[in-house]
Amino acid sequence: MPMLKKDNFELLSAEGSLEVIRNDLPKTINDALDLVRAMNERYLWIDCLCLVQDDDDDVSLGIEQMNSIYQGSYFTIVAASGADANEGLPGIGSTSRNSRQIVKDIGPGLRMTVLHSIDWHLRRSVYNERGWTLQELVLPRRTVIFINDRVYFRCQEANWAEDLWADKWTHWLDADDSNISRIPDPNDGFLPSFWAYQKLCEDYSRRKLRSDGDALRAIAGISRPLASGMVTLMVEGLPGYYLDQFLLFISSNGNLRRRPEFASFSWAGWEGSVMWPRENYVWYDNSSGKRTWKTANILKWFKHKRIVEWHALDSSGHLENLTFRRWDMPSLLLDLMLQYPRVFPAVDMDPELQQRAFPLYNSTWGSHGDVPNWDRGHHLFGDKDEVEDGGHFKPKPRQQFSLKQFNLANGQAEFDRLVRRLESTLEKLALRNWIAQRNFRKSMWLIYVRSVYVLSQRAHC
Repeated sequence: MPMLKKDNFELLSAEGSLEVIRNDLPKTINDALDLVRAMNERYLWIDCLCLVQDDDDDVSLGIEQMNSIYQGSYFTIVAASGADANEGLPGIGSTSRNSRQIVKDIGPGLRMTVLHSIDWHLRRSVYNERGWTLQELVLPRRTVIFINDRVYFRCQEANWAEDLWADKWTHWLDADDSNISRIPDPNDGFLPSFWAYQKLCEDYSRRKLRSDGDALRAIAGISRPLASGMVTLMVEGLPGYYLDQFLLFISSNGNLRRRPEFASFSWAGWEGSVMWPRENYVWYDNSSGKRTWKTANILKWFKHKRIVEWHALDSSGHLENLTFRRWDMPSLLLDLMLQYPRVFPAVDMDPELQQRAFPLYNSTWGSHGDVPNWDRGHHLFGDKDEVEDGGHFKPKPRQQFSLKQFNLANGQAEFDRLVRRLESTLEKLALRNWIAQRNFRKSMWLIYVRSVYVLSQRAHC
């Protein structure tokens, strides 16, 4: 099919160029063009015609912006029928369909039909087996789904089918609609993004990719906003701050194949269905003797049971500390030694050795990366209403303001929407500081580029 490339960029950028190549486009794309035009909409995003396919930088930039493209769209068209781009959109243009309902007479004046949800159809489709299509289902605000000769409309609060009379129900969700996870708002706090990441990665791992190298690219639009919600860096596709949890993935069917392009400690390094054991959310309270299972228990593990301090090296060699500790607190390793005096009697009995071990094992003197406020703030201020039995602080997945949200904005409209959501003076001051830092970095980068250019010119002379 025609694709946007360096050698035809000028040609396809000219007005009316689409009409020239329309006969060569797949039927599904032609039907989508007709649908958008019939609705008096002006713009349609088509990956192969909007990204320069033989320009790696342009493709990589586009992939990193897919969260903005899908979430900023008026609606997304999902062509879930058939197995390829020539199937078309049933009922659009010349693509025929069988829209007849199966209706049975049950009794006098009583007729019934069988209706299936969007998820029921998707689970049985080739579309649902493809890794790249997951973003289309979870990122947009509105989705129009063409599947099995039916059209479905899905938004954040409702699902409607064209053969179901539900116009007067403003909130109508299928009973199994929870099987299609949604992207939480970053302001909802840590836990919704944490749980969505786990569920979506498990769903994604059951899908297929043509190229192993796309394992992280095909889910980039999902992982970026989820990382923002968790306020963390991503390390090989894993939330860096929560490595204690997400390193513990297992194969759900015992059939994994190694992907050498990615680290083996990440799910991205393996093709096949993975999952995270749900017993990771079990917490046993010694004082009450009770065992509970809930998602928020993972916070207790991070708070009271973590013994590893994680760090990550970025591409420039800069070391980021992923596990924040107050500067005046002992390291996790020293804490562990003090908890088990029988194993480490020398450390327990010798205060001088503890003092010497404090800076030796405490690696938090350097820079720390992005960490969530529930960890950084709660043990700093220690709200009285958050103290558990035994004197431990009880972390809560609070709603929070995160500057990482602004890193996701790829356009002025996105940025303006985020600014309008700022409530407190401190949040607005933090944003000003963030803008000043970015402008400073941009200025330093321009100075560096100009210096390199001048030096190269002098070397050439």
